[in-house]
Amino acid sequence: MFKNLKDNKYFQIGLTAFLVIVASIITGFVLFNIGILWKVIKGLVVLLTPFIIGFVFAYLLNPIVEFFKAKVVSRWVKDNNKKKITNLSILITCVLFTGILILLFSFIIPELLKSIEKLAVNLPRYIEEIKNYLLLRLGDSELQAVVLNNYETINEYLNTAVNNTVLPKVD
Repeated sequence: MFKNLKDNKYFQIGLTAFLVIVASIITGFVLFNIGILWKVIKGLVVLLTPFIIGFVFAYLLNPIVEFFKAKVVSRWVKDNNKKKITNLSILITCVLFTGILILLFSFIIPELLKSIEKLAVNLPRYIEEIKNYLLLRLGDSELQAVVLNNYETINEYLNTAVNNTVLPKVD
């Protein structure tokens, strides 16, 4: 029976028309409810973010775990218990990864804070150098007058922005 329907030209035309109508209704529903759809998608992304991060870490650390399983831990464990070998390899990889992160952050974050502080301290001098460069490049033009008229406002705005957002607040 289905073979006859499959070969029937009118059935194929009717099925195609039905699918086009259903696709049009779904497209219209999506377009008219796009705000709700975005909220649902954002909610799913927020809900699945920890799992996605976990999968990424697992994917990136798997070669290290495999290395420890094949080259290091399998030589230590005498009874060739695969579960024990895998668990020890994962433990070693996690400890190693955590140690590397701690070392990196203990060196990078202080240097980053020093760089930000140095930028904030030298910002007025940098702004003055930019002003002098622009005045030299612009020559005698209307743009030079605009730069000179707005220099103090720009300088004050940048200093306030850096002091309020970048530098840590001391109470």
